[in-house]
Amino acid sequence: MPEHLDGLLLTNLARYIRGSMSLDAFEQWLIPATWDVEKVGNPALIDLVSQIKLRLAEFSNGHWTEKELREQLLKLVGESPVLRD
Repeated sequence: MPEHLDGLLLTNLARYIRGSMSLDAFEQWLIPATWDVEKVGNPALIDLVSQIKLRLAEFSNGHWTEKELREQLLKLVGESPVLRD
C-alpha cells in the first residue's frame, strides 16, 4: 500500500469529480489501491474509503445518477478530516 494513499485518493477522486477520469477508471484504480486500507492505521482515511465505496455501491444499485454521485463524493471530500490531517 502506498505511503501517501490519502493524497493519491484525493487526487484521483478530484479527477473523477471534475470529469477528467471516468468512473470505470476511478473504480479500477480505487479497488486495488485501497484493498487493505485498514493496514494504514489512519481512521479518517479508512472512513473516507468506506464512504466512497458505499456511494459507489448506492450508484450501482440505482440510488444516484452519475451527477448525483459526483455531488455526493464532493460533499464527502469537503467533510473529510483526511484533508485536515
